[in-house]
Amino acid sequence: MATFAGTPQAAMRITSLSVLVYDFLITIPSEIRLYKRQPSPLRPSLACVFFALARYVGMFYICWVSFVFFGTGWTDTSCARVAPIGAFLRGFVSSISAAVFIWRTWAIWGKNHYIWMGMLVALVPVSVFSYGPGLVQVPVVVNGGCTAVSSSGGALSHKWTFALVNLLFDTLACVLGSIPLIRNVRQGASGLGYFVIAVVTQTLNLVFLLSSDKSKQGTMLTLQTVITTILAQRIITSLSERTASVHGSQHESRSHSGTRGTKSHGRRAPPVPLRASAPGTGTDAGDEAMGGMGGMGGQGRGGAIKVEVTTETLRSGSVDGHGGLRSFNGDQKISYA
Repeated sequence: MATFAGTPQAAMRITSLSVLVYDFLITIPSEIRLYKRQPSPLRPSLACVFFALARYVGMFYICWVSFVFFGTGWTDTSCARVAPIGAFLRGFVSSISAAVFIWRTWAIWGKNHYIWMGMLVALVPVSVFSYGPGLVQVPVVVNGGCTAVSSSGGALSHKWTFALVNLLFDTLACVLGSIPLIRNVRQGASGLGYFVIAVVTQTLNLVFLLSSDKSKQGTMLTLQTVITTILAQRIITSLSERTASVHGSQHESRSHSGTRGTKSHGRRAPPVPLRASAPGTGTDAGDEAMGGMGGMGGQGRGGAIKVEVTTETLRSGSVDGHGGLRSFNGDQKISYA
């Protein structure tokens, strides 16, 4: 049986692998749609690149640490060689997720360059404390299984410092994302829930890493990394789906508008004979309605005037664009022959 079977870390690593595989399977359709929206397979968008890195580096990370953790036959020498790989992969996943958070926060703020530069500066300590522990942690072999524990020298040697700087960064992203939400709910709501989940998981991870029981310190470390990479993927796919939905609605709206415009202005109704008689007069009101087009108005008493009108004209009760015809007033009786 595996070396660390029955320990809290073992149970949590199995849970982490199960969660990541399940999320991978249910998000395959959204992944395919994201790839189809790219202008070219050789020219993917930055968001698509972030998605692929977070998805497949995260998957490789959890598979690697599970293979090392549950494996047998590791020696002190071989464990010392492979243990830093897991720490490097964890740091890389953290960096990719942080980059996605920067990108989303920057978008929420309307692509404000000050937000982008400020969060980029905050990314520096995150990178230092993400990759640094892999260089100073102590590999440990227990009955053939390999893992790494914190050493006793320097801030980089402690895993809780990694959790702390990531917690502060995620909190910064959450606060910055909340400000536009307070100003305008429709502008800042998108993606904020992912930031909140990231803060909660980072807090739990920090609590476990500060535990006095060394067997429980790494309980949340793997699960927190898995949740972080899942959140980074969901931020990108949800934004992509929302953008595609908005574009589709606009296109459909333009199509309907064009169709209505064609029906209203492109097609003319068949000629409708109009007989307009002014009360109190014995003459045809056509001369007055024609507005100075002499010789064409009067056709004798009781005569009919045939005017070609559009559907819009019939709706408004006036004729325009045909020699300056005036609108019929309210005292005139218009009958359709």
